[in-house]
Amino acid sequence: MNKVKILLLLCIGGLFGCQWFGSQEAKEGVPDVDSLVVKDTSAYISLEEAEDRVLALPLAKRVGKYIEMISDGKRGISYFSDAATIDDKEFYEIRIGYDSSIRFETYYILYVNRNNGNDIRIIEPVSGDIIPILDFKDDKKYDEIPE
Repeated sequence: MNKVKILLLLCIGGLFGCQWFGSQEAKEGVPDVDSLVVKDTSAYISLEEAEDRVLALPLAKRVGKYIEMISDGKRGISYFSDAATIDDKEFYEIRIGYDSSIRFETYYILYVNRNNGNDIRIIEPVSGDIIPILDFKDDKKYDEIPE
């Protein structure tokens, strides 16, 4: 019976403790930072808009078609996003590829400028340099289906 009372007191204390910590105000002078949330949205494009721009690229469409073909239509292109800074400019980093049951296979890494959605860059796979998408010489390797 004593064990039940002690367990009950610990549970109640835990609940009150969680509520107490959750009700504490943020310390002044320490801003809450989320790398994908922008305070002034008037000059920025949203993450969703950046993802839409990347997925509308012919390169992404070819990759999506390739993934659908090799997976017998069961899967499509997958992507995930992050924040990045290039030359002191803020970008969204969007990785496109194939999401299998064991891992995510990145095919391309693209960057969309938060201030200018038309400024899209890509990591050149051979050199590793980040170049404008217009300068990227696509080898069209995802046009062919392996046998």
